[in-house]
Amino acid sequence: MDTIANFRDIYTQLQRNVFTDKPADLGFLKTCANGGYLRVVMDADFPFLRRSGTFSTVAGTRMYTPERGALSLLDIRIPAKYKSLRKVDVRKLDTQNPNYLVTTSYSTPEMWYNEVNAGVLTQPTSASVVTLQNSSATEPVSTTCVVEGIVSGEPDKEVITLPPNSSATLAGSKSFTEIHRISKGNITGGRITATSNGATVTLAVLGPFMKTRLYVQVGLEPIPDAVYTCYYKFIPWLPEMVNDEDVPQIPTDTVPLIVDAAMLVAAENLGDMEVVASREKRYMDKLAKLREKMRTDDDQVPQWQFGSGAAGRPPLQPGDYTGWLARDVFTF
Repeated sequence: MDTIANFRDIYTQLQRNVFTDKPADLGFLKTCANGGYLRVVMDADFPFLRRSGTFSTVAGTRMYTPERGALSLLDIRIPAKYKSLRKVDVRKLDTQNPNYLVTTSYSTPEMWYNEVNAGVLTQPTSASVVTLQNSSATEPVSTTCVVEGIVSGEPDKEVITLPPNSSATLAGSKSFTEIHRISKGNITGGRITATSNGATVTLAVLGPFMKTRLYVQVGLEPIPDAVYTCYYKFIPWLPEMVNDEDVPQIPTDTVPLIVDAAMLVAAENLGDMEVVASREKRYMDKLAKLREKMRTDDDQVPQWQFGSGAAGRPPLQPGDYTGWLARDVFTF
């Protein structure tokens, strides 16, 4: 395959190989291309993409959403205590200590884990309606959004439809005390921003090809007994490719992996698990060669192999990432 230069080249190459009954559906192809792009970024762990940040713990609080722009967290440290927290698999933690969520042991954290990927960045400060806004004032069609959460103590949802050709804010009518997820039903030209409490709380920002947004949420064990400044490294969400001339923010010679990953996202979305299995092996072989090359070039890439995961990371299994991308993040 020729070297891929931009977004148009990626989805055109995908169109030549796609096994779906709708090869001319550019929206579908572009969505899969962005899904493949995101997976390569997440799997490859390019050192130059790593970012760092800090967050402060609150005594007695277990769960934190440290970084709104994080695709995945790599590590957490507490320098004041000379501690590098050990990442654990929450499933093993649950098996070894089924009462860990109700155990009130307060101390300096020793471990961290990904409990869930939260559907919103933060919760309303009090019962509030949700306000939505499209950054594009030239959207040709209306956009149907759904807010799911708790209203008056009961699970509930509200449909809010943004009109076309408008970037004005539109508020719902239901007051949510807790929000589980905000989603939209179609590809948009702009970004949808959801806020609450008079637009003082940002709940979520949905990119053009996203149907919802997942934010990395971590748990600390033991529960912090005081305020600690935690330092962390993470792989960031990168801007979606929208225009034909958009270029991925990863090395040109590695971009062909995106097409393979995009094929996996498409297969997962179409429920073709036979193709997922065969393409997964091909993708993982290419990924292993890429990571080996980065290690050879002294890029300090963590040790990694199929089925074991990088140091401090859970195992990679076929379909884990593509399933998450196809089912939970992108709009098809």
